[in-house]
Amino acid sequence: MDPLSIDTQASLFYIIILIQRRNYATLIKLKKKKASKKSGAERRRFPRVKAPVSYRPARTFGPRRRISDISLVGVHVYSDERFKKRKRLEIELFLPDGHSIVATARVVWIKELPPESDAPYDVGFEFINLPPHAFNELKYVLDHTTSDE
Repeated sequence: MDPLSIDTQASLFYIIILIQRRNYATLIKLKKKKASKKSGAERRRFPRVKAPVSYRPARTFGPRRRISDISLVGVHVYSDERFKKRKRLEIELFLPDGHSIVATARVVWIKELPPESDAPYDVGFEFINLPPHAFNELKYVLDHTTSDE
């Protein structure tokens, strides 16, 4: 393995500090700033993955819904509920190993789907508080998900 450059080490150290301080808003801004300098498919710093994960609003006993895709900073879901943009809520993510994690998320975008779709709404959430243990569990799932899942 090649040693990391000083710039890469510094960037990783900064990201670790932000995560430890649970400063996800700054982490997301950093991600967006770096992403805006790139173009096309390569611009995502945290790529989306189609992982075998489902979700539901936390602390409810409603049905789980399969997610569309997920990254370390957010999730794209199908929903029966029409959320308002910028609404904050806790969502529970069910991982393939049977564990679940809870994250505070904010609605970034919402799109109404055609009547023949599986759900009435397509929703993008960004994580604004993902505890360190949850971050690590999610990272493990994303790192071990193949592209055909």
